[in-house]
Amino acid sequence: MKERPLLIVFFLATLIPFLTVMITNYLFPIYVAKTLEAGPSVYAMYEVIYVIGAVLAGITIQRLTSLIGYLPMLLGMMALFWLSIVSISLIQTVLIFLGMQMVMGWGNAEIRINRNTLLMEIVPNRLIGRINSFYAAVEKAFRVTLIALFSTTVQQTGASLSFQSFLALFAIFAVWGARSIIQLSKDAAIHEPVAKKLVVK
Repeated sequence: MKERPLLIVFFLATLIPFLTVMITNYLFPIYVAKTLEAGPSVYAMYEVIYVIGAVLAGITIQRLTSLIGYLPMLLGMMALFWLSIVSISLIQTVLIFLGMQMVMGWGNAEIRINRNTLLMEIVPNRLIGRINSFYAAVEKAFRVTLIALFSTTVQQTGASLSFQSFLALFAIFAVWGARSIIQLSKDAAIHEPVAKKLVVK
């Protein structure tokens, strides 16, 4: 991680969609009740549709990733994820809200699977446990901090999704900026002790 600090940026940025989902799990019930003025049935449907999107990711990820590669797939799914949050924020209707849940479920699952695959391909086996522990600790710290922040401000701001939109957009630019550290070809996994520059083909 000292030799390749861009890896830290890349893998932390790819955690942001998952963190955003954790925050929206807290905000969406308020959004449904206060903004959409809908009943419990809409909230239940949103949960089901999100799961359908995640299942769809499991069905499509292998073929799509083999066609376009890990990094384009990550960037594309992160862009779709961002667009789904922006759509929910700007177009406050039940139909858009439910439709974008499938996109969010699909995008988040695709991002997490590709992220974990890249992590296992790039990080040597002897270091993978410590690296995973580092990212898990950072993710938990961010999650607790953000949920604590929103739980204290939601009464004043309502279920605003603008901050989540900003986080998702920031993640896209961070992944794009750190893309040079990721080697997509199978024979370029980092197993040598000597640092070398990786270039995306």
